[in-house]
Amino acid sequence: MGFLFAGVALRIHWALFVLALVYPALWFVSLLMDLHSFDLGPAIVAEAGQSYLMNAHVAAILWLLGVVGLLVWKRRGKLLELQGVRDG
Repeated sequence: MGFLFAGVALRIHWALFVLALVYPALWFVSLLMDLHSFDLGPAIVAEAGQSYLMNAHVAAILWLLGVVGLLVWKRRGKLLELQGVRDG
């Protein structure tokens, strides 16, 4: 759902895209900071397990890949539009 919103925002204006990414970026940064803090990180891993730590990192990586994918999609669309290849 978030990528759909970000994709629509990117189609409208790049500033809306940046605004759509602020909340998830802050959420992932705070999550990863908690997991890597010297006092809270070991407690979280002990409580939730090593798989929670791995899932948090995989989710952050997938989010970053999605953002890059949206930017490439937007850039590719502009290039195709300039070349006159774009459909519809």
